[in-house]
Amino acid sequence: MTVYEILNKIQVGLKAPKSQFNAFGKYHYRSCEDILEAVKPLLGGAIITISDDIIEHGGRFYIEATSTIMFDGQSVSCSAYAREEEERKGMSASQLTGATSSYARKYSLNGLLLIDDTKDADHNNQGENGKKDEGAKPAQPEKYESHKPKQSPLQKRRLQIITNLKSLNYTSENIKDFILLKCGKAKTSDWKEEDVKLLEDAIEELQPPRGDSRALKEKHEPEKRMDN
Repeated sequence: MTVYEILNKIQVGLKAPKSQFNAFGKYHYRSCEDILEAVKPLLGGAIITISDDIIEHGGRFYIEATSTIMFDGQSVSCSAYAREEEERKGMSASQLTGATSSYARKYSLNGLLLIDDTKDADHNNQGENGKKDEGAKPAQPEKYESHKPKQSPLQKRRLQIITNLKSLNYTSENIKDFILLKCGKAKTSDWKEEDVKLLEDAIEELQPPRGDSRALKEKHEPEKRMDN
């Protein structure tokens, strides 16, 4: 059996209804966790992995999530993108990155497993008579961090580097220049353990001394690269 045959079997047999309900927006949805729980019994020896990368385009940061199914040395992948907002009321920088990651991961799984987001009777919460079932109790609204698949320690450190630079008031362009200057690798997925440690140490040097009451400058300017 090939990976394509297994993927086709999963795509045909997978049922992942929108069982969650967002009370604020008044809509049903399925989470990334819901999709993963539904697909596990259908894997048949195959493995699905999800990875994140942070890319910069036009001065904005995007999360690129890639879902991959692997079997017997073969693999099929699908990627999806979500743009990270500059800020959102009531959310810290790390929560905002986590929410963006979760969103991109869900849609990369949608693409890989042929899950669409068309409305159906379950989505509209209708009863047999076609009227909305007012007696149905909705699930709790989605919480951004609760459905996020686990990340490796190295992935978490990569994301934390971006979060730390943002907390120092670095702009998107400043962050890109700083990273290229320190390790020469723009894509976070290319960062090895030594690159992450190098960036962490460089960021630590930017922190004000403990007990220093002087305020940080409003904008931190990274070192300028010298052209030969």
